[in-house]
Amino acid sequence: GREMLERFRDMVASEVEESGHDPYLMVSELEEAAAAAEAGLEAVGGDYERWAASGGVEVLQSVVDGVVPKFLSVVQGSMRRFVGPADHSERERREHTDKVLMTISMLGGGLRRMNYLRRK
Repeated sequence: GREMLERFRDMVASEVEESGHDPYLMVSELEEAAAAAEAGLEAVGGDYERWAASGGVEVLQSVVDGVVPKFLSVVQGSMRRFVGPADHSERERREHTDKVLMTISMLGGGLRRMNYLRRK
């Protein structure tokens, strides 16, 4: 478990380096935006409508909209590296088994038909 966790951490660090998106900086950016939003809301006496009308919501949303895709790219890229390419072997095995069973069924039906015709 510990070795696997270390490998995953290394992959995250590598993904951060390649993408140039540091998750710690992104979290810090979100914290700063949340603090600014709280300060803006306090400045208007806690009146959400006034704060929203002054552009507070748009500013906060723009920060979130900018950070979340970068954060997800780091997480998803790290997970793809950790898990590896998608493994479709189980599905392919089931499809192959289904084809074999269908072929056997068709052969069985053909043999029954031949036996029936031979008896006539």
